[in-house]
Amino acid sequence: MSSLAKKAESSLLEVIREAINSCQGKSAMMVVSLTNLSTISAETTRATKSDVIDLFIASSQAILRPSDALIVVSEDKLVLVLDNLIDTNHVRLAGMKLARVFTTPIELDLQTIKLEVFCGIVYLARQISSIDALDVVYAKAEAALQTAIEFDNAQQAGENFHFHVAMADDAADMDEHWQISQDLRHAIAEHHISMDYQPKVDLKTGVVTGAEALVRWRYNGEVRPPLSYLTALQSDLMWELTQYCFRSVLRDINDYGLDLPVSLNLDPSCLHEPDLQYFFDREATFWGVDHDRITFEITDAKDVFNHAVIRENIQGLRAHGFNICIDDFGTGHAGLQRLHDLPADEVKIHGTLCGNILTEPDNQLITKNIIELANSMNITTVALSVEDGETLKRLGEWGCQLGQGFYLGAPIPIEQLTELAQ
Repeated sequence: MSSLAKKAESSLLEVIREAINSCQGKSAMMVVSLTNLSTISAETTRATKSDVIDLFIASSQAILRPSDALIVVSEDKLVLVLDNLIDTNHVRLAGMKLARVFTTPIELDLQTIKLEVFCGIVYLARQISSIDALDVVYAKAEAALQTAIEFDNAQQAGENFHFHVAMADDAADMDEHWQISQDLRHAIAEHHISMDYQPKVDLKTGVVTGAEALVRWRYNGEVRPPLSYLTALQSDLMWELTQYCFRSVLRDINDYGLDLPVSLNLDPSCLHEPDLQYFFDREATFWGVDHDRITFEITDAKDVFNHAVIRENIQGLRAHGFNICIDDFGTGHAGLQRLHDLPADEVKIHGTLCGNILTEPDNQLITKNIIELANSMNITTVALSVEDGETLKRLGEWGCQLGQGFYLGAPIPIEQLTELAQ
């Protein structure tokens, strides 16, 4: 946890996060520190400590525009949130503007006072998804602040303001992520997002018994690979995309009379949404789709199922009649030990296991154990990356019920899936 989290209440952290997320464009967070408050308090005869603090705050606030924000962290530290910064040069200009405020000594109660102020800045091209994420960003700003102080000490320049922008390593990525988010919001608004469906096949009969819905973003005439943008999305946009995809699936089921169960991915970041259960229940009911025909796939990521809110939402979805599938399961024996505790109706065995059972004895053993344990618990097993007939045969012999892979069927539009289901 960062130093900010140690000093401040969670409510203060939330105020800072809300200020950042209220920005309409790219923004910056400045951590501004008055380093000689105790010295001024000891040396001045007329001005009180409170007067100096008020002057520090008022001088900092003088550079702010209506859309900016100032948050008091402590008596000698502020956070400034600056909105609508075009690029990194604009950030530096903002720092220089603040520097000019503190360059000249200030008259206070007939005394000349020199405020020694330093600043660390983090450039933000996107919103802050959580308090934990804010801790990381704030730590970068404090590191930048410390760099500014150390630079001043090393140079012994005698100036009273230096600032450092902590963004060189990730500015390009953040700019790209911001642009991806803007483009995706436009794609959602213009309905450039659609769904393809990869068949789920019964390994014994070869019959298509379901499908996984996969998002397709058509961008400049081509389908943009999901991995090129999904990892760049903050939780609010991921939830917006998830809602759009869910409605698209329900619409496809209705418009084409699809009589197959459908699964779709649910990113762990969405599982913190307070209205998650209500939204899925309301939409499925509105479209007249039986809840038990929908399965939500959740990746078996580290610690995801240890969060109380996440487990509550998952259990709530199951209580509403939806099914839960643990995706990419079984990357190690630890996963087997946890299967008893996971709220699952279905598990998808990781493709790196199933795809190599013919050549890797360890993968063969782990895959067999997952199937046997899941079957003993009445949990459906789905094998991923089934790419040849021998793998298909072996998995069926071990008792795996369903499979996905290009050997069994590539992702296809809803029209073609409906034909397969007839």
